[in-house]
Amino acid sequence: ILLLNRAMVESGAGSVAGFYAGSSVLVTGATGFLGKCLMEKLLRDCPDIANIYVLVRSKKGVSPADRVNSLFDCKLYERLLREQPGAKEKVIPVTGDIMEDGLGISEEDERRLVQARISVVVHSAATLKFNEDLRTALAMNVGGTKKVIDLCKKLPHLKCLVHVSTAYANCDLPYIRDHVYEPPCDPHKLLDALDWMTEEAAEKITPVLLGRKPNTYTYTKHLAECLVVKEAASLPYIIVRPSIVGASWREPFPGWIDNYNGPSGLLVATGMGFMRTYKCTPDAVADVIPVDVVVNTIITSAWYRCLTNEPCTVNCSTDGGNQMTWGKFTEITYVSLTTTAAYNNPFRYPNCAYTTSYWMYGLYLFLCHKLPAVTADTYMRCLGQKPKIGRVYQNLNNALEVLRFFTENSWQWERKNIALMQNSLSSEDAKAFNMDTSRLDWQQYLNDFCLGTKVHLMKEDVRDMAKTKQKHFKLKTIHYMMNFVTTAAFFKMLMLRSEFATKLFNAFVRFCVRRVKALRLDNVITW
Repeated sequence: ILLLNRAMVESGAGSVAGFYAGSSVLVTGATGFLGKCLMEKLLRDCPDIANIYVLVRSKKGVSPADRVNSLFDCKLYERLLREQPGAKEKVIPVTGDIMEDGLGISEEDERRLVQARISVVVHSAATLKFNEDLRTALAMNVGGTKKVIDLCKKLPHLKCLVHVSTAYANCDLPYIRDHVYEPPCDPHKLLDALDWMTEEAAEKITPVLLGRKPNTYTYTKHLAECLVVKEAASLPYIIVRPSIVGASWREPFPGWIDNYNGPSGLLVATGMGFMRTYKCTPDAVADVIPVDVVVNTIITSAWYRCLTNEPCTVNCSTDGGNQMTWGKFTEITYVSLTTTAAYNNPFRYPNCAYTTSYWMYGLYLFLCHKLPAVTADTYMRCLGQKPKIGRVYQNLNNALEVLRFFTENSWQWERKNIALMQNSLSSEDAKAFNMDTSRLDWQQYLNDFCLGTKVHLMKEDVRDMAKTKQKHFKLKTIHYMMNFVTTAAFFKMLMLRSEFATKLFNAFVRFCVRRVKALRLDNVITW
């Protein structure tokens, strides 16, 4: 059967685009970063797709239909709408919420989905907060998955359920194979227990349940996988595990990013001058996978599931022969954020360095995060303004603590199934739905990533780089002057009081003041 299906692929009758032709797809999490890129790719490279139904809830008074329409106002869809002006008419919103019973779908909408000839369901909706309380994380990541499976059982034309998990669902293991590991506990029993358990009791048992897993996100994603294996045994399912999803590599253009999760948040904090240090193992693998590679893997996995007629788990990580380390990641992005992708209005000159020492990390946090925050907020209070820098640093330090587990440790993933999937593609499909990261140029990709955070997150114009470079030069001068003054003051306290040391120190201070006036840095700081 596999050889026959392979022959169909080579003849063009079993292409990926042909698989989706005339069929409809249901997507959860469509308003998220990954979901938006998935819809764009489906509409652009599978032009004969019938419809894409998206499960969307009302948010802040905005209806699901308006939320879906607003998705097409961003740069991500410019190429699609230019090539296929009527493509957005294929996207149909369905009012629902994975936290509600029956996904919050009305009887009328459910009948419409059953009659819509939906062949593929992509379930990517989940809470991405690593430190989410266990009850909420379990309800969304596990309970939501159970409700999606129940809906899939009602779809008569279903060919594949694609469950989007995470490559870190089993991060308590150094080497992660491409199969589902035994659950730490029964997901159904845990859901039932949390129904009657108090908040205080749930909080107390959370560390015990997590075991060696670092947070509720990875724990509940593991449970969700186990739930899929058990509850969706009668369904044609496949599990896709992306690692750290980053900006786009090639499609629809390099550097697209629209959220602050994961590495993009670190890049913005570094580029703005807030983040000065973080703790990591420099040789640990920074498994950042471009979002377009993840999207191609998801789209192809449904096709591959029908090709093989066997359930499987696909680890979507970077190629083992071409991986990035956190040390190299820091070096490349630092250069980019201070040159070609420098931000227009940073808080301080960007200067982030990693450390492997716990004690040095604590010292750097105090000197480079805590003291500047207190100083800035005190200054703002003197001006009668509301202090806010301290809150920024508190959120940043909390995020660094949550991410520290992933920057200090390294994992390897089995890539057998994704290699088989790649080898099953025709040459045309392999090019159109590229999943091969062996030729990923990390220098260029990270430069595009940094520039993407500047353009798409900070909403800055690259044409203002002349003024930006001038401002960065002034901030850099201030940065080194302050470092020198601080070091000089420190050593002055250690030195024996002498007339020569005092004259030398005073001469240096006068030199700094003259430099400030010469460079007109008084427009940047208040002395």
